[in-house]
Amino acid sequence: MDSSGRMQNALPFVGMVIAVIAPVTDLEVSKAAMSKGVSKYVIVFYAQALSTPIFLVWSLIIHRSSERPQLTLSTLSKIFLLAVFGILIKLFIYVGVELTSPTLSTALCNLIPAFTFLLAVIFRMEKLNWRSKSSQAKSLGTLVSIAGAFVITFYQGPPILKTLSSGTVSLSFHDPLVVLSKSNWILGGISLGAAAFLGSAWFILQAIILKKFPAIMILLFFKYMFGTILAALFSLTVVRDPSAWKLRLDIGLVAVLYSTIIGNVIPVTLCTWCLSRTGPLYVSMFNPLAIVFSVVMDFIFLAETLCLGSIIGTVIIVAGFYSVMWGKMKEEKTFEHTVTSTVIGASSTYLVRSTLRKIFLLAVFGCLVSLFTYVGIELSSPTLSTAMYNIVPAFTFILAIIFRMEKVNWRSKSSQAKLLGTLVSIAGAFVITFYQGPPILKTTSGTVSSFHDDPIFLVSSKSNWILGGLFLVGVAFFAAAWIILQAIILKKFPAIMIILFFKYIFATIMVGLFSLNVVTDPTAWKLRLDIGSVAVLYSTIIGSVIPVSLCAWCISRTGPVFVSMFNPLAIVFSVVMGFLFLGETLCLGSLIGAVIIVIGFYSVMWGKRKEEKICEHTVTTTLLKRQII
Repeated sequence: MDSSGRMQNALPFVGMVIAVIAPVTDLEVSKAAMSKGVSKYVIVFYAQALSTPIFLVWSLIIHRSSERPQLTLSTLSKIFLLAVFGILIKLFIYVGVELTSPTLSTALCNLIPAFTFLLAVIFRMEKLNWRSKSSQAKSLGTLVSIAGAFVITFYQGPPILKTLSSGTVSLSFHDPLVVLSKSNWILGGISLGAAAFLGSAWFILQAIILKKFPAIMILLFFKYMFGTILAALFSLTVVRDPSAWKLRLDIGLVAVLYSTIIGNVIPVTLCTWCLSRTGPLYVSMFNPLAIVFSVVMDFIFLAETLCLGSIIGTVIIVAGFYSVMWGKMKEEKTFEHTVTSTVIGASSTYLVRSTLRKIFLLAVFGCLVSLFTYVGIELSSPTLSTAMYNIVPAFTFILAIIFRMEKVNWRSKSSQAKLLGTLVSIAGAFVITFYQGPPILKTTSGTVSSFHDDPIFLVSSKSNWILGGLFLVGVAFFAAAWIILQAIILKKFPAIMIILFFKYIFATIMVGLFSLNVVTDPTAWKLRLDIGSVAVLYSTIIGSVIPVSLCAWCISRTGPVFVSMFNPLAIVFSVVMGFLFLGETLCLGSLIGAVIIVIGFYSVMWGKRKEEKICEHTVTTTLLKRQII
């Protein structure tokens, strides 16, 4: 099996792990926000409103080259009903989570296949054959799942895992998160059971709509648009206090953005993609993983107590879940193929000791990149870091020449362009580092509240800026070395996800040893429900897992040049984010240096593209697709 084949096998697995874990973290953040007084109705409304334009863009991109099905009034009315179900599901989940815990919500979500089976039988979408093992398994699994739901709702039992009173898990608020009253637990469990039932109805109705209107992203756009209208009407009626609707730079804003991106867009997009690649059974098999992750998150961040009843009920529900899935799997006869292809794909590449040594060196480069990046950002700004990252192709070109991975033909335009682009990029790096110039865009006093109390977010001193710039140049150099070394490893071991797995294991060990020596204060290691824990989670999911997975997938679909063309976009986004949230001043030197670096970047990319002769094909296909629209 070649590297692209292994990548195709690995990506659905990575995608489903992210898709399952993302909603769990969303529930944790939402629970924390609600405990701080943020209205659940406000979170629902803003999340629906922000998701709508995102799915509009997705629908335009995905369905632009395909023939769009006709959207009738009958279909729109069904989508409106789908939106009603969606809003009720969200509200019931938030009510249930507020009264109980995210773990209970995650566990009861595994009731959805059982309820779906019941509704499918009622609406004659599923045929029962009592003599077949598949029908018996699905029926038994449904009953077992419902029994587990009753156990987890009405029986808490003694605590078996709880935080110490001394503050092993310290929270920044003092709410009754640890010990939940019996009545609240039962009421929350009923609410979450209703959410699972409505979720089943949602799936049934969506299946009916997709038969006549097989355009999932357009369907989701209208669903979120109707959901926004419904949430607005309901929330404005319930939440009368105008101050409750104001979003500030606190846990409320984090919850809204998190619910939009991590709770809505990413899981829906990944599940839709994985469904198209692997089928519903493969997707469903990952659901119980969320329970384990939710228990860990609850214990660490919300200091919740795990009771015996929750474990017993969860085990029963998961047993019922897999019974229903086995019955469905027996009918479709896909389980053997799925497991076989996964096992073969995972075991087909032999990992030798020399490769592990190279991966260890890769981890060293990765750690240096991360440490230098954070030091550079602390001394200068994220905008400078983003701009400097565009030097990576130039350094990569230089290292490739040194290690004879790149041949230079001084008479060819491609080599001339790459060499000129390298020199221009390095010149831009010198400009942006050693010349700040007069400010051309700065915040007025008080424009951005919350962060301006700390002088580190104001204009950096000249010495700090230069030192930070040098660190960020070091980041670009080590990143280039990382790319070169990774290319060498991939020639002998073409399994990118396994490489990244070992790379992060080695990096964790090294960073652990280094950080324990540098940070000796034990309190600094405690994660609390504040910007620190948000930064850790955000860096893990948004900063590491999602970019690596998406870039790997995009490279397999479009090639490295198409992926690289988007790098300079980060500079614009970084300037806007730095201005709005960190109150940073944009200076003339930063602007001039960034423009020079981007020119050099595109010059190197043009030279590489000229050699590989893929530019014409990429541009032509893009233009043709746009003309079809």
